[in-house]
Amino acid sequence: MVCCFFNVTSFFVLFYSLVGTSMQRAILLALIVAAVAVSTASAAALPMLTAEQLQLFTAPFFSTRKPTGGLDMPCDTAGGVSETVPTSVHMLRPGDIKVVAALGDSLTAAYAAMDPSIDGMLYEYRNISWSVGGGGSLAEQITLPNILKEYNPDVTGFSTSVNTLFQIPPTAGLNVAVSGAIATGLPAQARSLVNKTKSDPTIDWEKDWKVVTLFIGGNDACALCLNETLHSPQFIRDNIEAALDILLEGLPRTLVNLVELLDVTQLFEVHDDMCDALHQQLCPCLGGVNDTTIRANISATIVEYQRAVAELAQLPKYNSHENFTVVDQPFFSKTKIPLLADNVTPDRSYFAVDCFHFASIAHEASGLALWNSMVEPVGHKRTDWKIGEPLECPSDAHNRPFFFTNYNSYLYLKYGSQFGPGSDSDDHAVAIGVGVSVGVVALLVVIVLFVRWYNRRHSYQRL
Repeated sequence: MVCCFFNVTSFFVLFYSLVGTSMQRAILLALIVAAVAVSTASAAALPMLTAEQLQLFTAPFFSTRKPTGGLDMPCDTAGGVSETVPTSVHMLRPGDIKVVAALGDSLTAAYAAMDPSIDGMLYEYRNISWSVGGGGSLAEQITLPNILKEYNPDVTGFSTSVNTLFQIPPTAGLNVAVSGAIATGLPAQARSLVNKTKSDPTIDWEKDWKVVTLFIGGNDACALCLNETLHSPQFIRDNIEAALDILLEGLPRTLVNLVELLDVTQLFEVHDDMCDALHQQLCPCLGGVNDTTIRANISATIVEYQRAVAELAQLPKYNSHENFTVVDQPFFSKTKIPLLADNVTPDRSYFAVDCFHFASIAHEASGLALWNSMVEPVGHKRTDWKIGEPLECPSDAHNRPFFFTNYNSYLYLKYGSQFGPGSDSDDHAVAIGVGVSVGVVALLVVIVLFVRWYNRRHSYQRL
């Protein structure tokens, strides 16, 4: 995941594309052996890994990989789209979203997510990315776009195919994430996203509602010991803010999901000789087996990253527009690595062959957690996800049919409705209609009684 590793591998990927598939395994094995041998921490302390050791490792490691299978949509999608296109970002129903997009690093690019063999380390499986993958259907893979497609089959922007590392095809859609990226690369990604959206003939840049998910910081945390200024919480914040400013200026009608970082120091719990060697390459600042102080320092810095994200989402400049807002989604902030039945051993089926990145089942869990976070009010969102959580549904019946923003969360928590006092939801409209009807009937009764009284009084006077 860390940038230095991917810069080395890019040469091998290019070479692979030239020599053809017959050399694939040999090249990849050579790459990993070479990478392990030149560890940034201590090359002498790491064993030289042979191709045979790598092959022996991968077979048992993934023999119990859990299959992904998506889910059947549990929500009533009939009321999930507005009767007319909304003019406020605070009144967005799921079916109102026309465009999905994402910025980030290899976790958004879905690096190595599908293939349980070493071959998978040559590919990005963007079609199953948790935040922007749209390959197949919800019944096949849980992702944010696949959930949105249940409400609006015409949603666009999602990734639909697999690509070789560093060779991003048009089928990547509006997934502009770059494997190995650090926060300094976000402004360039934001500009790329704006340009792609403007130039796409299938997108009405000004009128289509968009959801953009931004997730970054893992590579910065992993390289913290190499440059504490470049990867400091303030520097991370500054670059995320710069990217958000570009989106604010260049993407009207946009809701931005700003996702807090997962604590990558937990990855050390996925622990054996092979994983330790790979972790030294992918996250060199995690330290060795006994470097608990180093990991504690990185973990504390990640908490500061998370705080910076939460603070950015609250800035007035991102919450004073009807056509743009930013929402903090904290579901990763306290997430723990899934464990096996013994409640001790990490469940490796959630990890790719490199012991570091998400496998497809983790992308499913993350996609479901992102959706659930979007339909939970700010201040009451879950800060972790657990295996087997149900997919939550927005609901007119409970006066919460919209994606939650800072503004409509305030209304919901104060008045019990995202519409606020004097709301305009269908249920409230019915209630108001009934109330008006009752009032009219009561007024008519009063008028009739008055007329009768008046007539009787005047008839007595005539007598």
